[in-house]
Amino acid sequence: MREDLKAMVSLFGSLSRSLEVLWVLYDKKEGARIAVRNYNLSRAKTFAEGLGLHTAVSSTSFLFDTASGYSSKAMRINTEIPSSFKFLYVSKRKRKSERMREYDEEKNHKKLGKALGYPKCCIKFFIKNHEEEEKGINDFVMPAIMNSEGSNFPWQSNFFTRYFDLPVISHLPCSFRCRKTTRIAERNIDLAKSHFPHLYNAYLSTLKSGVIYSKGRVYLFQGIREFEDNFNYTKVIASHPDDFYLKLSARNTIPKRVIEENGMRMLIFE
Repeated sequence: MREDLKAMVSLFGSLSRSLEVLWVLYDKKEGARIAVRNYNLSRAKTFAEGLGLHTAVSSTSFLFDTASGYSSKAMRINTEIPSSFKFLYVSKRKRKSERMREYDEEKNHKKLGKALGYPKCCIKFFIKNHEEEEKGINDFVMPAIMNSEGSNFPWQSNFFTRYFDLPVISHLPCSFRCRKTTRIAERNIDLAKSHFPHLYNAYLSTLKSGVIYSKGRVYLFQGIREFEDNFNYTKVIASHPDDFYLKLSARNTIPKRVIEENGMRMLIFE
């Protein structure tokens, strides 16, 4: 199984995209929308269909705006180039794969979200914040944080692992306390536990962590422990290896006052 997953990552370009295929294949969701580079599109389509899945392909190409790190913002382009992307819609039902493409190209976020298996509350959250988020990074993190009471959350709802190509959900959660999101994450984690133990172990070591988010940059603290005046950790990884990350990686503690002075907040997923 591990070798099969490695082959999929090579074909689809990331673990995130490969998991979308697996979640459909193992009936964890009914449909998926996967960004695939044009030079790999034919092979990816053939591979998915070889698994017994039905596919549809977006009519236009696009590029991701990744200048600020992870982003769900896609810029449609009129010219098709090998390094650009198209969406591959995958489902066990032929009509659903076609419908997902139709909803997406119609920009019908409500119907597309439902077809992709997203919780109703998260679809409403996306629609409510879409226009404002599109003006910026488009990662929906700040609205989710503002929607989440407190600083300690269920580890299954750690959305931030997607910044390190280790997603546990496909959608943008309305809150880090969203129970429907947590249930989806638990199903996907159970799949990893039963079929991909190396992936399951990676989930356990990464999902249970502390996270600082700042303007599209994510600092994830493994082995996090909270004390009265500081946080201790065993390892820190960052979406961007900037100066702040270098300072963090040179030690295993960060004072709470430093976080506050920088206008940041530590989120604990436990």
